[in-house]
Amino acid sequence: MNASTASVVEGIGFRLFNVETDAAFVFHGWLEGYWPHFPGNIVADKEEWRILYHRVLERILADDNVRTIVAHAEGDPNGLLGFACSEPNVCLHWLYVKHPFRQVGIGRALLRQVVDDSGVVPCTHWAPPGPRTIFNLRYQPELLGKYK
Repeated sequence: MNASTASVVEGIGFRLFNVETDAAFVFHGWLEGYWPHFPGNIVADKEEWRILYHRVLERILADDNVRTIVAHAEGDPNGLLGFACSEPNVCLHWLYVKHPFRQVGIGRALLRQVVDDSGVVPCTHWAPPGPRTIFNLRYQPELLGKYK
């Protein structure tokens, strides 16, 4: 964590994603958050889509080039509040913060952990309203090609 992140949100810790302890939280947050914005959700069956898209997320999270950071209550590394998944210097895949903890800076702090906010940040998944106004995000779903 860098100094600017520490000053944004008191009482929040950050650590690397652990597949054994964090996978259920990450899959649930990503799948439930993305479904309403998935381009084919009008014609797709949600449960079939969840099964298929879960496989895409498994491939993303297993990629050695992907970095996923989870935010947790300080002193409780299993008290998960959110996560950010990215390929450093390539793209942001997903950002999620639990509803009760939104609008307090956790999302911004997570983004600063995984992306360089000095220029345009390509992102592979888009779920408005998102952090577009804070970071210069550009939707580029074609970057998902290698995971499908």
